[in-house]
Amino acid sequence: MRLASIVLLSAFCLSMVSAQTAAATYLFNDTLDAQESGRPSLTSVDPYSLNGFETATVYGQSRRVFRWDGEDPPADQAGLQLHFAPLASGTVYSIEMVFEFTESTGSWQRIFDVSDRNLDSGLYVDPDGALEAYPDGTGTTNFTINAFHHAVFTVDAGTVKVYLDGGMEIDVFSDVLDANLPHVSFFLDNLSGGGLNEYADGRIALLRVYDLILTDQQVATLAANLFGRVPGDVDGNGCTDDTDLARVLSMFGETGSGLAEDLNNDGSVDDIDLAIVLENFGAGC
Repeated sequence: MRLASIVLLSAFCLSMVSAQTAAATYLFNDTLDAQESGRPSLTSVDPYSLNGFETATVYGQSRRVFRWDGEDPPADQAGLQLHFAPLASGTVYSIEMVFEFTESTGSWQRIFDVSDRNLDSGLYVDPDGALEAYPDGTGTTNFTINAFHHAVFTVDAGTVKVYLDGGMEIDVFSDVLDANLPHVSFFLDNLSGGGLNEYADGRIALLRVYDLILTDQQVATLAANLFGRVPGDVDGNGCTDDTDLARVLSMFGETGSGLAEDLNNDGSVDDIDLAIVLENFGAGC
């Protein structure tokens, strides 16, 4: 393909991709603010004033994390809440997390709620230790306690997919994670109705919200590059943007080892590298 044709195709794809791509990134480096300007901050729910930041070893790295610490009764639970509406459509979004539960309750442990804490449905670790989009889909891999895990879930107009440490656990037709209310909750169970007290303390090192559906390959890439460069970020500034696109285009067709523009490290700057930039355009910005 001639370079001029590639540029025209890239411009077209870029207009399509950038219109739907926005992310809020929370790294918990002693703040609940997003990395990106203009995004809503997380809110700490802290009935006993025990929540806070501390240092933990996360996948071999020393990192600052946020600890939530409460008790099982609904009014005594701790966790996080987020004004979700400015970030994504409630029926088309993805959420990426790195977190751990620090206690084993032998019961259900709530991860994510979209009902403003009014319903029992949502994302959990179930009593058998598997992820569950209750009541519609259950995973098979054990979610170990006192160990950080990379978890991703996507909501695509009636289809829910849940991934654990890069692998898909759940793929089900469901609306249990449709976020139709302004706020969502993390680690906080419903306040009334059935299935109360489904709670556990824990720590979180990373939270990202996307207004797009992450693909299986993108999830696998994220799981393999935790806290590394944003996919497609050629210059390493934390944002996949027009500068990264320009660099890939300027080096298109070049071969060799150690090229920053060779994003998949196959020895050639080619259409695969271009696709990586376009698929992730706007990530981290």
